[in-house]
Amino acid sequence: MKLTRIDSTNARQPSWQILKEWEEVLSQKTGLPVYRDNRLIRYIKAHFDKWGMSFLWKILVTRKNLGLRFIMNAQDIKVCDINKFTIPVIIDFWLKEEQLPAFYVAYKEVPLILLTNLEVYEFLKQHKCPIPIEHWALSYPDKYSISNKRLEKEYEFCFIGRPNPFFVRLLDKYCSTHPDFYYISNNSDINHRQYIDNKSNLSKIVYIMI
Repeated sequence: MKLTRIDSTNARQPSWQILKEWEEVLSQKTGLPVYRDNRLIRYIKAHFDKWGMSFLWKILVTRKNLGLRFIMNAQDIKVCDINKFTIPVIIDFWLKEEQLPAFYVAYKEVPLILLTNLEVYEFLKQHKCPIPIEHWALSYPDKYSISNKRLEKEYEFCFIGRPNPFFVRLLDKYCSTHPDFYYISNNSDINHRQYIDNKSNLSKIVYIMI
């Protein structure tokens, strides 16, 4: 089956903006159109998912064109947007080992799952994932490249997303012996996102990073 379109996430949260940018870049590079549900369809799908009736949506609405869809967070429940005509690109994966059987059932129809996190890919491989999976690393679009700009480096490291607690402990241990090493991380508040350095100072680039 040939990939024919990109199914947009339709998300409006600021933190999801990067997904829409990936959709646009892929559309430009591949020539695939970006398909977006209208407000009524989004409303109906949301309620079908809420009531556990995604199966009914798949019976009532038939489609035969394969689409790529970014999934911000993997779920272990069936939803309307995950079906045999979807190749999901999973960004976040916080499911535990005991949730994997339900995850496999929820995604069993898809022909392929693309995982942006290599650690998650290896985790699913180790647990004998019955669904075809591939690692597909992603990064920021080229328009954000600063390779041609001369900037004075102020920070050595930046946590763009959710910091890994274990890595933070290692980083802090390194900072204890290297006082000139600076890094910044976010405060994990999606509604009031701020970036703070390891000296508890508010970062100057807080508004650029959002």
